[in-house]
Amino acid sequence: MDFRHDDDTKELIAKIHRYNKIYSENRSIFAIIWEMPYLLTRWFFSMNGLHGILINLRFILLLIGAVVYILSPLDLLPESVFGLIGLTDDILIFVATLVFISQMFLRRYANEN
Repeated sequence: MDFRHDDDTKELIAKIHRYNKIYSENRSIFAIIWEMPYLLTRWFFSMNGLHGILINLRFILLLIGAVVYILSPLDLLPESVFGLIGLTDDILIFVATLVFISQMFLRRYANEN
């Protein structure tokens, strides 16, 4: 009896491959940034209703914190003193926050499915 043609087996194998791709494969920073817009869009649309917002509250607060950091005149490297380097600091922190949120959403999404 060949179990490879069973629908349940195919579904299980697909889940195993998806799990291995997410957790085992070393992905480059370019792959992570390439996936980021898709993952952030999925994350945004997963927040339907109060339940979705409460589940994602930690990520929402993290994003708000990054936006406040960008808008705040208090920086690690202020733009008024360091110019373009100070602005680069803000951009890097914001992008790092988005990468972190997208990767944590990816992990949670993989665990749910």
